[in-house]
Amino acid sequence: MELRSGETVAVIGPVDSPESFTLLARNEDDPATAIEHFLQFTGVPADKVEPRAGRP
Repeated sequence: MELRSGETVAVIGPVDSPESFTLLARNEDDPATAIEHFLQFTGVPADKVEPRAGRP
């Protein structure tokens, strides 16, 4: 999906557990900024997000 800020992200997770998902951002997007904008534009509470390191 494209956020109002312009970042393109994907939300991936099991259908039977919608409270647990993975947020993927395109390579050129800054992960921290993409997370910030995702929280801002979706209303997901920040305490529900746990940033993880990307692949090397």
